[in-house]
Amino acid sequence: VGVGEEPRMHAIAVNGSRILAVIVLPSAAGEGGSEVLIKSSEDGGSTFRQVARFTAPTVVTSPSLSLTADGGWLLLLTQPEGIRSEGAQAAQGKLSIAFSTSRDGEQWTDLKPMVTEPTLTQNIQPHHAVLGGSDYVVFQSKRITNHLYLKRSTDGGRTWAGASIPITTGEGFAEAAGGRSRVPDDFNNQRPYLAPRGDRLALAWERALVGSDQTQVYYCEIDGDGKILQPKEAVTR
Repeated sequence: VGVGEEPRMHAIAVNGSRILAVIVLPSAAGEGGSEVLIKSSEDGGSTFRQVARFTAPTVVTSPSLSLTADGGWLLLLTQPEGIRSEGAQAAQGKLSIAFSTSRDGEQWTDLKPMVTEPTLTQNIQPHHAVLGGSDYVVFQSKRITNHLYLKRSTDGGRTWAGASIPITTGEGFAEAAGGRSRVPDDFNNQRPYLAPRGDRLALAWERALVGSDQTQVYYCEIDGDGKILQPKEAVTR
């Protein structure tokens, strides 16, 4: 990376002696796009060589790299895109989670959208975890307020078929706050973190009543279908 190519952001993942780094740069065309570089090191990070490069027409953010259930690599990015409003001609803004996978860290698939439902328009903060032979990504999306959703892949992250599974919209996420009973849509759920715990997934995230700046950290446990196995609890209250 040379002068004038200072990265906007970066991320790394490690597999034994192999280190992969993703670097996001401003587009060389200077028109608001991005260049996404994948670099590899086999000597503990002393030297890196470029193995892939993506050109995106928009500014991409929040890169992450991780290892998939079958030993491959998963790249996640957040990028804006335009969508048509239903029954109208005007386009509205959407934040989309894009993904790419690689078996060997050298050859990467084209960037594709992970979340395809038109009703989920602000998809950000993805976090990846592996449980058994499947890959899972939890993310936040706007549906009246911010809620958490789960995606599952059974082929090493190459496809994420099936509808996004809502986690925080059910009755188990209603609670009393501000002196009265509240429904799930009265809360914002943000910045999720997902990790395997035995035969289930442990989920931690930030949660706050709409209009409040009193954010708390919450925790629950779910299965691979998003079913709540251990009810939510406030960790920091």
